[in-house]
Amino acid sequence: MKLFKSKYCLLLLLLQIFVLSSYGITAKFSYIQISKCSPTIVTFTNNSTRGSGITYTWNFGLGAIVTTTDYTVKEQVYTKAGKYRVSLQVTGGTETDTTSTIITISTGPAANFNADPLYGCSPLIVKFSSKSTTGDSDIALTSWDFRNGDNAVGTSVQYTYTSPGIYDVILKVTDKNGCSCIFEDDKLITVAEKPK
Repeated sequence: MKLFKSKYCLLLLLLQIFVLSSYGITAKFSYIQISKCSPTIVTFTNNSTRGSGITYTWNFGLGAIVTTTDYTVKEQVYTKAGKYRVSLQVTGGTETDTTSTIITISTGPAANFNADPLYGCSPLIVKFSSKSTTGDSDIALTSWDFRNGDNAVGTSVQYTYTSPGIYDVILKVTDKNGCSCIFEDDKLITVAEKPK
């Protein structure tokens, strides 16, 4: 009985080696970036050869190398802009295959603005000017949210406050890469009642 098991295991091992030798090991993966700009999460899907005894060695370009036998999806957080070479090496027995690609993480825009005046009686006309800076791509859209249901688009806009109150203002800039930055200034505008 023991001899039969040994022969059976040996047969499986020889069969596995034969299959890997006949068809070879193929390293292949795909990835999805949540955003083109930092910080972003990149999800990697292993599309390589599967099988018992096969190991997968990942290098995500961040300094750490991960070797595993599982086939699960991997996620990495890239906090800085730059070009990262990601590689996957697949090993099965004496067979090895490696594939790699370059992932580009861009620098997004930085939103900022000024407003004038910041205080006055209603109706109060305030001019808002974007002072946002670009990253690796030009700014394509500048949008304003006056936190009272009204919105505007443009690098420089004028808005009239007709009701007394204290108002927040949100500026959102989006570049041609599709990367966005939001800047909110709390309690920026104070509108007082007009004296009777």
